[in-house]
Amino acid sequence: MAKKVKKETAELPPARAGLLRFWDEEAPGIKVKPDHILYACGIVAAILAILHAMASL
Repeated sequence: MAKKVKKETAELPPARAGLLRFWDEEAPGIKVKPDHILYACGIVAAILAILHAMASL
């Protein structure tokens, strides 16, 4: 009995057959993890808090 080759993409339910799947394609450009965005926001918030505290002296 021949084995079926597993597809590389995930199958969507039939009810969603017309919707686009954006995670199938790799777009060129910079790849940034969500963790890095959160760290950058935290650093910017800390710098702004320090500058605000220094301005009120």
